[in-house]
Amino acid sequence: MKPLKRLACMLVAGLMTVPLLTGCAPEEPQGNLYDILKVEQSPAVSEGVSQQSPVEQSSAVSQISTVEQPSTVSQISTVEQSSAVSQISTVEQSSAPSASTVTPAMWRVNDNQGHYCYMFGTIHAADDEALNLPDYFENAYADSEAIAVEIDISTVMNDPAQMSDMMKYLMYSDGTTIQDHISAEVYNGVTTVMKNNSTTYVDHMYDSLTPMAWSSLMDGLVQQKSGLDSEKGVDITLINRAKKDGRPVLEVESMELQLKMFERLSDKIGELMLMSYATQEVFDSQVDELKELFAKWKRGDPVTEDIDESALALLDKETREAFEYYYEEMLGKRNPGMADKVESYLKEGKKVLVMVGAAHFYDKNGLVNLMRQRGYTVTRISPAARNDTQVIGAD
Repeated sequence: MKPLKRLACMLVAGLMTVPLLTGCAPEEPQGNLYDILKVEQSPAVSEGVSQQSPVEQSSAVSQISTVEQPSTVSQISTVEQSSAVSQISTVEQSSAPSASTVTPAMWRVNDNQGHYCYMFGTIHAADDEALNLPDYFENAYADSEAIAVEIDISTVMNDPAQMSDMMKYLMYSDGTTIQDHISAEVYNGVTTVMKNNSTTYVDHMYDSLTPMAWSSLMDGLVQQKSGLDSEKGVDITLINRAKKDGRPVLEVESMELQLKMFERLSDKIGELMLMSYATQEVFDSQVDELKELFAKWKRGDPVTEDIDESALALLDKETREAFEYYYEEMLGKRNPGMADKVESYLKEGKKVLVMVGAAHFYDKNGLVNLMRQRGYTVTRISPAARNDTQVIGAD
């Protein structure tokens, strides 16, 4: 995968959970941003979100999913979705699913005192196939006393205070707009793609949002075009199922941790992310990439690839450093913290099913390798992956 494409697909691969612009609350009324703006603003809707107060902006944006929302963003992670959730009845399944057609990656982690946990890779956008998980997952779920996810996004989306805090990181508060932070070429390209692929986009309606928020909106359009749906994302599906079953839902990260990462991202990184949506051709390629990503998740194959150092070498110094910084923020700094959480569950003797974005398990600093480096036995309990060169002793 080329470096710039990695920037665009990392979020949906499961790297971010914060549902940037997505409604994940199963019982909260949702609306179309265009309709909201018509009510909240004067007829000069072309002035967009920038005319609203921060409170009105937070309320409006929390109800959108993508630029073309008939009905659920991470995360951001996330970051992510084609429609605002009206009801998530399909994901609140507590009964064992029928014959599964997917074999996503899953591991068991043992210490030398008889304690163990499970690790399972999730993906933030899926289809009906992901609602029927295989027996090895069902057995691990039944055997566990709690699940652990990156962030309990169902709680975040039902908490106005957390939503307001989240929007502070996704909107400019210094009087600038996105046009002050990215090039006119990229801005014009992305807005053109929005217009071509959405029936609701109005000029300048998102100008007060940051590039990360724009990337989330575009991810939602990509999901819609690919036929995948964040309402059926594995993380929100299993969070709702666990709560219905009375199972504790733990968090291995916090919303603040993820949001502060957005704050640290430079304008250069934001522009690079949006370049992956700046023409119809690259937008269409993202649709194809997402379909392939989901196919890999279903097979249990690595959802990331080894970094192509030769491709990185072809980039100019500023672009290469921006990519490397982004990759370190998204994976390098977070994976050790996640490993700490798994280790703490083991030391406490808790049988926890740890479910985080699938991309966190691969690469030399992925969770599988990190836990093995710390002296734990990590055994894959799902079918073996194909050509898995990223995990030490891959089986």
